[in-house]
Amino acid sequence: MPSPYGVKLGACHGMDVPFFFGNWNFFQQMSSWVFTEGNRAGREALSNDMQAYVAQFVHTGDPSPDGSG
Repeated sequence: MPSPYGVKLGACHGMDVPFFFGNWNFFQQMSSWVFTEGNRAGREALSNDMQAYVAQFVHTGDPSPDGSG
């Protein structure tokens, strides 16, 4: 993020929501600062893992998918 926003925002409230839904336009104006092509692979991998944990929890009551460690 452009300075000084990265320092001021840090891991702010609600930043997990786009990862649960895989929606990178969640914060409209901030999306282009936070979600870049450079972090696309990592954020999509994290989003997939978070969605898998939620789905597993809803299905079984245990959030740990098989083989998740």
